Amino acid sequence: MPLDTSTDPVMRRLGVVLNPVHRGAEGIVRQLQHRADELGWSVVAVRRTTIEAPGAEPAAELVASGADRIVVIGGDGTLRHVAGVLSGSPVELAFIPTGTANLFSRNVRHMMGGLTPIEVALAEATRPIDVGWAEVKTVDGCTVQEPFLTMLGHGHDAGIVAQVSPQRKRQFGWLAYFLPAVRGMAARGSRFQMVLDGAPTRELTAWSVLVVNGSMIPGATINPQSRVDDGIVEVMIVSPANLGHWALIAAKGVLRMDRTVAGLDEYRASRVALRPDVPLPLQLDGDVISDVTQVTVSVALGALQVCSGGDSASDGDGENGDGSQQGGDSRQH
Repeated sequence: MPLDTSTDPVMRRLGVVLNPVHRGAEGIVRQLQHRADELGWSVVAVRRTTIEAPGAEPAAELVASGADRIVVIGGDGTLRHVAGVLSGSPVELAFIPTGTANLFSRNVRHMMGGLTPIEVALAEATRPIDVGWAEVKTVDGCTVQEPFLTMLGHGHDAGIVAQVSPQRKRQFGWLAYFLPAVRGMAARGSRFQMVLDGAPTRELTAWSVLVVNGSMIPGATINPQSRVDDGIVEVMIVSPANLGHWALIAAKGVLRMDRTVAGLDEYRASRVALRPDVPLPLQLDGDVISDVTQVTVSVALGALQVCSGGDSASDGDGENGDGSQQGGDSRQH
Protein backbone atom coordinates (compact mmCIF):
# COMPACT_ATOMS: atom_id res chain seq x y z
CA MET A 1 0.00 0.00 0.00
CA PRO A 2 1.57 3.39 -0.95
CA LEU A 3 2.38 5.87 1.76
CA ASP A 4 -0.05 8.76 2.05
CA THR A 5 2.19 11.79 1.55
CA SER A 6 -0.53 14.41 1.86
CA THR A 7 0.12 17.09 4.47
CA ASP A 8 -2.21 19.11 6.64
CA PRO A 9 -2.29 22.91 6.30
CA VAL A 10 -0.79 23.07 9.79
CA MET A 11 2.64 21.45 9.95
CA ARG A 12 2.74 18.37 12.18
CA ARG A 13 5.29 18.38 15.00
CA LEU A 14 7.33 15.25 15.64
CA GLY A 15 9.38 14.38 18.70
CA VAL A 16 11.84 11.48 18.94
CA VAL A 17 12.73 9.45 22.03
CA LEU A 18 15.93 7.51 21.30
CA ASN A 19 17.54 4.72 23.29
CA PRO A 20 21.14 5.33 22.17
CA VAL A 21 22.57 2.01 23.38
CA HIS A 22 20.90 0.01 20.62
CA ARG A 23 22.96 -0.77 17.55
CA GLY A 24 22.25 1.45 14.56
CA ALA A 25 19.93 3.76 16.47
CA GLU A 26 21.68 7.00 15.49
CA GLY A 27 21.54 6.05 11.81
CA ILE A 28 17.81 5.43 12.10
CA VAL A 29 17.35 8.93 13.51
CA ARG A 30 19.07 10.42 10.46
CA GLN A 31 16.87 8.40 8.09
CA LEU A 32 13.74 9.43 9.98
CA GLN A 33 14.69 13.10 9.97
CA HIS A 34 15.41 13.04 6.23
CA ARG A 35 12.06 11.41 5.41
CA ALA A 36 10.22 13.72 7.82
CA ASP A 37 11.65 16.75 6.02
CA GLU A 38 10.46 15.35 2.68
CA LEU A 39 6.92 14.94 4.01
CA GLY A 40 6.70 18.32 5.71
CA TRP A 41 7.01 17.26 9.34
CA SER A 42 8.70 19.58 11.82
CA VAL A 43 11.04 17.62 14.11
CA VAL A 44 10.78 19.31 17.50
CA ALA A 45 13.76 17.56 19.06
CA VAL A 46 15.49 14.23 19.67
CA ARG A 47 15.69 13.26 23.33
CA ARG A 48 17.99 10.40 24.37
CA THR A 49 17.18 8.10 27.25
CA THR A 50 19.50 7.46 30.18
CA ILE A 51 19.50 5.02 33.08
CA GLU A 52 17.99 7.76 35.24
CA ALA A 53 15.47 8.83 32.57
CA PRO A 54 14.50 5.69 30.62
CA GLY A 55 11.70 7.26 28.59
CA ALA A 56 9.03 9.07 30.57
CA GLU A 57 11.01 12.26 31.19
CA PRO A 58 12.16 12.68 27.56
CA ALA A 59 8.60 12.07 26.34
CA ALA A 60 7.15 14.61 28.77
CA GLU A 61 9.69 17.21 27.60
CA LEU A 62 8.72 16.63 23.97
CA VAL A 63 5.00 16.93 24.73
CA ALA A 64 5.66 20.17 26.61
CA SER A 65 7.56 21.42 23.53
CA GLY A 66 4.47 20.94 21.39
CA ALA A 67 5.03 17.55 19.75
CA ASP A 68 1.79 15.94 18.60
CA ARG A 69 3.49 12.63 17.75
CA ILE A 70 6.31 10.83 19.54
CA VAL A 71 8.48 8.30 17.70
CA VAL A 72 10.26 5.83 19.97
CA ILE A 73 13.46 4.30 18.66
CA GLY A 74 14.15 1.61 21.22
CA GLY A 75 12.84 -1.55 22.80
CA ASP A 76 9.88 -2.62 24.91
CA GLY A 77 11.16 -0.94 28.07
CA THR A 78 11.53 2.46 26.41
CA LEU A 79 8.12 2.07 24.78
CA ARG A 80 6.30 1.34 28.02
CA HIS A 81 7.71 4.42 29.73
CA VAL A 82 6.70 6.67 26.84
CA ALA A 83 3.27 5.02 26.62
CA GLY A 84 2.68 5.82 30.27
CA VAL A 85 3.13 9.52 29.52
CA LEU A 86 0.96 9.50 26.39
CA SER A 87 -1.83 7.29 27.80
CA GLY A 88 -5.13 9.16 27.72
CA SER A 89 -3.75 12.05 25.68
CA PRO A 90 -4.21 12.96 21.99
CA VAL A 91 -0.45 12.76 21.36
CA GLU A 92 0.25 9.84 19.03
CA LEU A 93 2.85 7.10 19.43
CA ALA A 94 4.98 5.63 16.66
CA PHE A 95 7.86 3.23 17.12
CA ILE A 96 10.89 1.84 15.35
CA PRO A 97 11.86 -1.33 17.28
CA THR A 98 15.55 -1.82 18.05
CA GLY A 99 15.37 -3.89 21.26
CA THR A 100 16.02 -7.55 22.05
CA ALA A 101 12.47 -8.89 22.29
CA ASN A 102 10.34 -6.22 20.57
CA LEU A 103 7.21 -7.95 21.85
CA PHE A 104 4.96 -4.96 21.34
CA SER A 105 6.06 -4.73 17.71
CA ARG A 106 5.27 -8.41 17.20
CA ASN A 107 1.82 -8.07 18.74
CA VAL A 108 0.80 -5.14 16.54
CA ARG A 109 2.50 -6.28 13.34
CA HIS A 110 -0.93 -6.71 11.73
CA MET A 111 -1.44 -2.94 12.02
CA MET A 112 1.60 -2.04 9.92
CA GLY A 113 0.08 -2.76 6.50
CA GLY A 114 3.36 -4.02 5.07
CA LEU A 115 5.04 -0.62 5.43
CA THR A 116 8.47 -0.04 6.92
CA PRO A 117 8.61 1.32 10.49
CA ILE A 118 9.75 4.73 9.24
CA GLU A 119 6.88 4.89 6.75
CA VAL A 120 4.38 3.98 9.46
CA ALA A 121 5.89 6.55 11.84
CA LEU A 122 5.11 9.29 9.31
CA ALA A 123 1.77 7.99 7.98
CA GLU A 124 -1.54 9.58 8.89
CA ALA A 125 -3.50 6.55 10.13
CA THR A 126 -3.68 5.77 13.85
CA ARG A 127 -5.45 3.15 15.93
CA PRO A 128 -6.37 3.16 19.64
CA ILE A 129 -4.88 0.37 21.72
CA ASP A 130 -5.02 -0.54 25.40
CA VAL A 131 -2.49 0.34 28.07
CA GLY A 132 -2.01 -1.91 31.07
CA TRP A 133 -1.47 -0.28 34.44
CA ALA A 134 -0.03 -2.05 37.46
CA GLU A 135 -0.33 -0.73 41.01
CA VAL A 136 2.76 -2.29 42.58
CA LYS A 137 3.44 -2.54 46.31
CA THR A 138 6.89 -3.53 47.55
CA VAL A 139 8.24 -4.87 50.83
CA ASP A 140 9.50 -1.43 51.88
CA GLY A 141 5.94 -0.07 51.84
CA CYS A 142 6.22 1.88 48.59
CA THR A 143 3.37 1.92 46.05
CA VAL A 144 3.98 2.89 42.42
CA GLN A 145 1.84 2.99 39.28
CA GLU A 146 3.62 1.38 36.32
CA PRO A 147 2.45 1.09 32.70
CA PHE A 148 2.98 -1.87 30.40
CA LEU A 149 2.00 -2.56 26.82
CA THR A 150 2.50 -6.29 26.39
CA MET A 151 3.43 -8.41 29.36
CA LEU A 152 3.64 -8.53 33.14
CA GLY A 153 5.22 -11.52 34.86
CA HIS A 154 5.26 -12.26 38.59
CA GLY A 155 7.54 -14.99 39.90
CA HIS A 156 10.39 -16.95 38.36
CA ASP A 157 10.10 -15.48 34.87
CA ALA A 158 10.86 -12.06 36.37
CA GLY A 159 13.79 -13.62 38.23
CA ILE A 160 15.17 -14.90 34.93
CA VAL A 161 14.82 -11.49 33.29
CA ALA A 162 16.64 -9.92 36.24
CA GLN A 163 19.65 -12.21 35.73
CA VAL A 164 20.33 -10.95 32.20
CA SER A 165 22.32 -7.73 31.96
CA PRO A 166 21.76 -5.17 29.18
CA GLN A 167 25.28 -5.90 27.94
CA ARG A 168 24.54 -9.62 27.54
CA LYS A 169 21.27 -8.84 25.76
CA ARG A 170 23.09 -6.61 23.28
CA GLN A 171 25.78 -9.25 22.80
CA PHE A 172 23.70 -12.43 22.56
CA GLY A 173 20.10 -11.31 21.92
CA TRP A 174 17.53 -13.97 22.86
CA LEU A 175 20.30 -16.48 23.66
CA ALA A 176 21.18 -14.42 26.73
CA TYR A 177 18.02 -15.78 28.40
CA PHE A 178 18.65 -19.42 27.52
CA LEU A 179 20.86 -20.63 30.37
CA PRO A 180 19.03 -18.70 33.12
CA ALA A 181 15.74 -20.09 31.76
CA VAL A 182 17.00 -23.68 31.75
CA ARG A 183 18.28 -23.34 35.30
CA GLY A 184 15.03 -21.68 36.40
CA MET A 185 12.77 -24.44 35.06
CA ALA A 186 13.51 -26.61 38.09
CA ALA A 187 12.58 -23.89 40.61
CA ARG A 188 9.67 -24.59 42.93
CA GLY A 189 6.43 -22.71 42.62
CA SER A 190 5.20 -19.99 44.95
CA ARG A 191 1.85 -19.52 46.62
CA PHE A 192 -0.40 -16.73 45.35
CA GLN A 193 -3.80 -15.30 46.08
CA MET A 194 -5.50 -14.13 42.88
CA VAL A 195 -8.69 -12.17 42.26
CA LEU A 196 -10.08 -11.74 38.72
CA ASP A 197 -12.67 -9.01 38.09
CA GLY A 198 -13.77 -8.96 41.72
CA ALA A 199 -14.62 -12.67 41.84
CA PRO A 200 -13.84 -14.74 44.95
CA THR A 201 -10.16 -15.13 45.83
CA ARG A 202 -8.37 -18.12 44.32
CA GLU A 203 -5.48 -19.83 46.11
CA LEU A 204 -2.87 -21.22 43.73
CA THR A 205 0.72 -22.37 43.41
CA ALA A 206 2.59 -21.17 40.34
CA TRP A 207 6.07 -21.06 38.89
CA SER A 208 4.97 -17.71 37.49
CA VAL A 209 1.80 -15.76 36.73
CA LEU A 210 1.75 -13.92 33.40
CA VAL A 211 -0.63 -11.12 32.43
CA VAL A 212 -0.50 -10.49 28.68
CA ASN A 213 -2.07 -7.81 26.51
CA GLY A 214 -1.93 -9.47 23.10
CA SER A 215 -1.41 -12.88 21.59
CA MET A 216 2.38 -13.32 21.64
CA ILE A 217 4.94 -13.84 24.38
CA PRO A 218 8.63 -14.78 23.96
CA GLY A 219 8.86 -17.77 21.66
CA ALA A 220 5.15 -18.62 21.66
CA THR A 221 1.63 -17.66 20.66
CA ILE A 222 -0.96 -17.84 23.43
CA ASN A 223 -4.60 -17.29 22.51
CA PRO A 224 -4.54 -16.34 18.79
CA GLN A 225 -7.87 -14.54 19.29
CA SER A 226 -6.38 -12.12 21.81
CA ARG A 227 -6.41 -8.45 20.92
CA VAL A 228 -4.54 -5.34 22.05
CA ASP A 229 -7.66 -3.17 21.94
CA ASP A 230 -10.49 -5.02 23.71
CA GLY A 231 -9.89 -4.05 27.34
CA ILE A 232 -9.09 -7.67 28.25
CA VAL A 233 -5.82 -9.32 29.26
CA GLU A 234 -4.81 -12.97 29.17
CA VAL A 235 -3.90 -14.42 32.58
CA MET A 236 -1.65 -17.48 32.45
CA ILE A 237 -0.90 -19.59 35.53
CA VAL A 238 2.32 -21.45 34.74
CA SER A 239 2.70 -24.38 37.15
CA PRO A 240 4.50 -27.34 35.51
CA ALA A 241 5.27 -30.31 37.76
CA ASN A 242 7.87 -31.94 35.49
CA LEU A 243 9.71 -31.66 32.17
CA GLY A 244 6.79 -33.29 30.39
CA HIS A 245 4.55 -30.41 31.43
CA TRP A 246 7.15 -27.92 30.18
CA ALA A 247 7.17 -29.74 26.84
CA LEU A 248 3.38 -29.53 26.59
CA ILE A 249 3.37 -25.84 27.44
CA ALA A 250 6.04 -25.18 24.80
CA ALA A 251 4.16 -27.23 22.20
CA LYS A 252 0.93 -25.36 22.89
CA GLY A 253 2.62 -22.01 22.27
CA VAL A 254 4.72 -22.97 19.26
CA LEU A 255 2.05 -25.08 17.53
CA ARG A 256 -0.89 -22.82 18.57
CA MET A 257 -2.70 -25.78 20.10
CA ASP A 258 -6.29 -24.84 20.92
CA ARG A 259 -6.67 -27.06 23.99
CA THR A 260 -5.71 -27.14 27.64
CA VAL A 261 -2.43 -28.71 28.69
CA ALA A 262 -1.12 -29.84 32.04
CA GLY A 263 0.81 -27.20 33.94
CA LEU A 264 -0.95 -24.22 32.37
CA ASP A 265 -4.27 -22.59 33.29
CA GLU A 266 -5.59 -19.64 31.29
CA TYR A 267 -8.17 -16.97 32.08
CA ARG A 268 -9.32 -13.64 30.64
CA ALA A 269 -10.07 -10.58 32.74
CA SER A 270 -10.04 -6.79 32.77
CA ARG A 271 -8.74 -6.51 36.35
CA VAL A 272 -6.27 -8.82 38.09
CA ALA A 273 -5.03 -8.72 41.69
CA LEU A 274 -2.10 -10.88 42.83
CA ARG A 275 -0.64 -11.31 46.28
CA PRO A 276 2.26 -13.75 46.75
CA ASP A 277 2.86 -15.38 50.12
CA VAL A 278 6.43 -14.04 50.06
CA PRO A 279 7.87 -11.03 48.19
CA LEU A 280 8.70 -11.92 44.59
CA PRO A 281 10.17 -10.10 41.58
CA LEU A 282 7.86 -8.59 38.98
CA GLN A 283 8.68 -7.69 35.39
CA LEU A 284 6.80 -5.29 33.13
CA ASP A 285 7.83 -5.48 29.47
CA GLY A 286 11.27 -6.63 30.63
CA ASP A 287 11.81 -4.08 33.42
CA VAL A 288 12.15 -5.74 36.83
CA ILE A 289 10.90 -4.56 40.23
CA SER A 290 12.20 -6.56 43.21
CA ASP A 291 10.43 -7.71 46.37
CA VAL A 292 6.84 -7.12 45.26
CA THR A 293 4.17 -7.97 47.83
CA GLN A 294 1.05 -7.11 45.82
CA VAL A 295 0.14 -6.04 42.29
CA THR A 296 -3.21 -4.94 40.88
CA VAL A 297 -3.57 -4.76 37.10
CA SER A 298 -6.18 -2.70 35.26
CA VAL A 299 -6.64 -1.92 31.57
CA ALA A 300 -7.07 1.56 30.09
CA LEU A 301 -9.22 0.77 27.06
CA GLY A 302 -8.04 2.45 23.85
CA ALA A 303 -5.96 4.94 25.82
CA LEU A 304 -3.04 5.14 23.36
CA GLN A 305 -3.18 6.34 19.77
CA VAL A 306 -0.66 4.22 17.84
CA CYS A 307 0.38 4.90 14.26
CA SER A 308 -0.62 2.21 11.78
CA GLY A 309 -0.03 1.44 8.14
CA GLY A 310 -3.60 1.76 6.95
CA ASP A 311 -7.24 2.25 7.82
CA SER A 312 -7.65 2.14 11.60
CA ALA A 313 -10.70 -0.08 11.14
CA SER A 314 -8.83 -2.67 9.06
CA ASP A 315 -8.71 -6.33 10.01
CA GLY A 316 -6.33 -7.37 12.73
CA ASP A 317 -5.54 -10.16 15.09
CA GLY A 318 -8.33 -11.48 17.24
CA GLU A 319 -11.04 -11.47 14.60
CA ASN A 320 -13.15 -14.48 13.90
CA GLY A 321 -13.50 -15.82 10.40
CA ASP A 322 -16.57 -13.68 9.77
CA GLY A 323 -14.78 -10.53 10.89
CA SER A 324 -16.61 -10.26 14.21
CA GLN A 325 -14.67 -9.51 17.36
CA GLN A 326 -14.10 -11.96 20.16
CA GLY A 327 -14.01 -10.29 23.55
CA GLY A 328 -15.58 -10.48 26.97
CA ASP A 329 -14.16 -11.30 30.37
CA SER A 330 -15.16 -14.94 30.67
CA ARG A 331 -12.80 -17.63 31.79
CA GLN A 332 -11.12 -19.16 28.77
CA HIS A 333 -10.51 -22.65 30.14
